[in-house]
Amino acid sequence: MERSDIQGSIVTVIPQHTILWAVDALVQNLSADEITSLRVRSGEHLAAIITTAFMFSTPTEIDSSGGADLVFDVAAASDSSTAKMLTAGAKLAAFEAKSITGDFRRFDAQLDQMRQRGEDTSNTWHEVTVKSANTILNEARPQILRARDQLLKKVAPTDSRNVFLLVHPLDQLAIECVDDNPVIGHLLDPIDYLDDVDTLWVLWVPDHLTVWSTKRQAWINLIFAGTLENERPIETGVFSLLQTAESEFLTKTGNVNGSPYMFAFSSGEDGEYDA
Repeated sequence: MERSDIQGSIVTVIPQHTILWAVDALVQNLSADEITSLRVRSGEHLAAIITTAFMFSTPTEIDSSGGADLVFDVAAASDSSTAKMLTAGAKLAAFEAKSITGDFRRFDAQLDQMRQRGEDTSNTWHEVTVKSANTILNEARPQILRARDQLLKKVAPTDSRNVFLLVHPLDQLAIECVDDNPVIGHLLDPIDYLDDVDTLWVLWVPDHLTVWSTKRQAWINLIFAGTLENERPIETGVFSLLQTAESEFLTKTGNVNGSPYMFAFSSGEDGEYDA
């Protein structure tokens, strides 16, 4: 990728430890019922971790009775860069989380069932087609619009409405995310159908995070693995920083069922990648 390709891109970076702070903040401030209501297979816990980190505050509400999935007090998030993308004068910022359609989580659940029965899973396999990020977003448009429609019903027009989309690479693998460059927003097409929503967050699990800002009419790259001066990178082993944070969240909340988002790719001798 030429350096000129990314000139003009908007990038927001937070320190790596903020993601781990977000995990602790959620565990300390949410009730057991609220934590349970975050559906792990749908990735709602990841949406909560990410938004908490970038809003610099924990949600005041978690959907348990037909409300938005995550609701934040905008005043508590006023120091965050995210607040600049929200509706002027909004007191609340509501997020509706959706995970993109795919077969991997069903496949992963079947593996869990096989293991519980003591069956061998070593010869199982899952196939995914590599696509462009724009193709994936275009195919996800119906899901994005459903989230928008739910927000229109649940959230007052004076408050901020936001969609959070999770893309599991074993459901939909974007070629742009295969590279090591964390900045991919300049490669994404503008979103022209969400005028009544402030932002569309897209988490390309596990490393890339892009946000379409309706106010700024631009894609913003959010990087959550920044390293401060004289700070050592957090040891993550084969996993990413977000997966390390997820592992801590699952452990601290007593989740023993695992997560389809805890995976790693390894390169075999034939050059192919295995998950």
